[in-house]
Amino acid sequence: MGRNRSGKIKHLLISTTKSLFESGFNKSKYEAFQESYLRDRTRQSPNIHSFSTYVSYEKTVAKFSDFLKENGLKYERDFKKLTPQELYEYVDKFF
Repeated sequence: MGRNRSGKIKHLLISTTKSLFESGFNKSKYEAFQESYLRDRTRQSPNIHSFSTYVSYEKTVAKFSDFLKENGLKYERDFKKLTPQELYEYVDKFF
């Protein structure tokens, strides 16, 4: 993952999305789902395997970071101070 030089939440989330895409690009989603299914009976992959999904996720995290900014969370340090419960509450408000 690239270094977030500005310290803003938007750059953090977009760089995280990019690293998930880079780790899943040119890897079989079918194989990842099969391994997950054999392991715990779910069909999940921690990576992003297609460019269209990457673009959708990138737009969504950009909109989410704008939402957080409107609610007073602009920088990465503010984001990291959130408890998991507070983060879930922001996600619920966003969607």
